[in-house]
Amino acid sequence: MTLDQVKGNLQNFLNGYVNPVPVITNVFMTNWTNDPNVLGGYSYVRVGYDDTTFNALRSVLNVGTKNIWFIGEGTHPADYSYAHGAY
Repeated sequence: MTLDQVKGNLQNFLNGYVNPVPVITNVFMTNWTNDPNVLGGYSYVRVGYDDTTFNALRSVLNVGTKNIWFIGEGTHPADYSYAHGAY
């Protein structure tokens, strides 16, 4: 899937949840299976992490006029390290 396809799919998905839908200007996507430093890694939680940590990780990061969201299974407070945690 190309980055333009990812942006289009994400904007279509957000249409059902956000009004108005923000314009997605950039997407960064990893490819773990081809990354020599990862090769299929997964997230884990260090001792001492709690819901406060996950809430901070999931919150919108405002950088000037831009917003950055961290998403995926690593941001779910109960289902981190599992693929269904990304939903």
